[in-house]
Amino acid sequence: MVAGISHRFHACDQGIQPALLALQDLLPLRAEDLRVIEVVVHPRRVRGCADAAPMTGSSARYSIATVLAMAILGYDTTQPARFSDATCADPAVQALRAKVRVRVDPTTSETAARLRVQSRKGLFEASHDMIAPLDLAQRKAQVLRKAGALVGDERAAALWLAVDGLQSPDNFAALLT
Repeated sequence: MVAGISHRFHACDQGIQPALLALQDLLPLRAEDLRVIEVVVHPRRVRGCADAAPMTGSSARYSIATVLAMAILGYDTTQPARFSDATCADPAVQALRAKVRVRVDPTTSETAARLRVQSRKGLFEASHDMIAPLDLAQRKAQVLRKAGALVGDERAAALWLAVDGLQSPDNFAALLT
C-alpha cells in the first residue's frame, strides 16, 4: 500500500469526512434517543460547513449538522443523489440536525474530528483523523461502498479486482486504456 493516499468516501465536503467517519464507529444510533451531538473540529473546517439548516441538496453537502443527521437516519451519504432538496425538507433530518452542536478547537488537527453523543442510553465518544492509516480491509470496504454507489456494486468489484492485481505502473496504464 502506498503511504499518503487518502480517499473521500462520502459525497459531502472533505471537511465533514472526519466527523462522518467518527460517527460510523458509533452507528447504529436511534434518532429518538439522541439529545445532543457535539462535534469538535479545527476552525478551518467550520468556515465552509457551518450552515446548520440548508434547504437545498447542494448546500446540504456543506452542512456538518445535516450530513451527520442524514447518516444517523440511514441515508447513504456515499450517493450524491441523496443530497437533495427533499432530504433537506425531511422533518426527521430537520429535527435531528437541530441537535448538532459544532465547536471549534484550534488544537484539533485540521484533518480530525471528535464526537460526543449524549443519548438516553449514555454518553458515546468517537474520533477520526483522515491521516490515520487504514488497514487494507477497512480501505477496501470503504472504497467498494463508495464505488458501488457511483458505478454499481458489480462494476466496483470488478474494478477492485483489476486494480488489486496490478504489480507495476505499466499494468495500471494498461487498465486505463
